[in-house]
Amino acid sequence: MTVLTSPTMSEACQSLIDARLDTIDRMLIGQVPRSDRTAIIGEIESQIHELLSGYDSDSITREDVLNVLRRLDPPEAYLTSNSEGENFVRLRQSLSGTAVKTDQKNVSRRPQSNSGRVGGIIGICSLVLVLVAPPVCWFGAIFLESELFLFSTLLLTAFLGLAGSVTGLIFSIRGRTQGVLPILGMFTSVIALLATLMCSGFVGLHFLMN
Repeated sequence: MTVLTSPTMSEACQSLIDARLDTIDRMLIGQVPRSDRTAIIGEIESQIHELLSGYDSDSITREDVLNVLRRLDPPEAYLTSNSEGENFVRLRQSLSGTAVKTDQKNVSRRPQSNSGRVGGIIGICSLVLVLVAPPVCWFGAIFLESELFLFSTLLLTAFLGLAGSVTGLIFSIRGRTQGVLPILGMFTSVIALLATLMCSGFVGLHFLMN
């Protein structure tokens, strides 16, 4: 293999670099095309010499070279992908220092919480509450023959429905990009909020008339 040899580097030091490059080259045979393999080896070699530029060019020792090689990924680290295309992309990202940046970018795009899911569930539960509770309260009041029971339970339903619909709407809006559930949560929260306001208006009108 033809390599770029630093004029101030001893033959022993260059042999260490050649050994690392030859090992990686052999491991990549059959994994990536020859042209890509040559480009990858060239980038690794350039990276090694770039790291060595931080040392005194007149006195680069064997230990200096070993320290630089320890800072690089081991040869087997370049064979973690399953396909040639994925292998080549992973290698180029590793050499250019963009692999970590790409992972951080992907992490930043992930939902930081399940607020959308929570909002969807609360919105649905609020709608079920304001639709089911009033008939139950009505039949309970008839069974108990108590108008006080009817309006006290309706008032409680209105309070819970208002709190749940507003909470569900807020969480659903915050997590609106987390799938279908937060969209459903926004829809059901709005309906629950309107139904709650109607229920509250009914109870309030009854007290005003009495």
